[in-house]
Amino acid sequence: MTDWNAILENLRRAKEASHRFQEAGRALEVNHSLEEIEVFAERMRELQKELEALQKLFSGGSQTVSDEIAEAFSQVFFGHPAPYRSTPKPPFKKR
Repeated sequence: MTDWNAILENLRRAKEASHRFQEAGRALEVNHSLEEIEVFAERMRELQKELEALQKLFSGGSQTVSDEIAEAFSQVFFGHPAPYRSTPKPPFKKR
């Protein structure tokens, strides 16, 4: 798996963990049982683990790397390139 693929896979897993966390939060609003609290806490730990993995990938990077990460987030969450970059987009040669 390339670095780019690893980033996209980590983003996908973090997004899924976020959805599970939100669902557990909604269930907890309706049912205040100990079981629902435990499910919510477990989902929170899962999300924290996924976000920590993303932070390790992203920490210490250059501004260009940050732009590429923002581009990946935009593609995953919104389906289009990021509208703003701090650095010029790298030129690609047409074949």
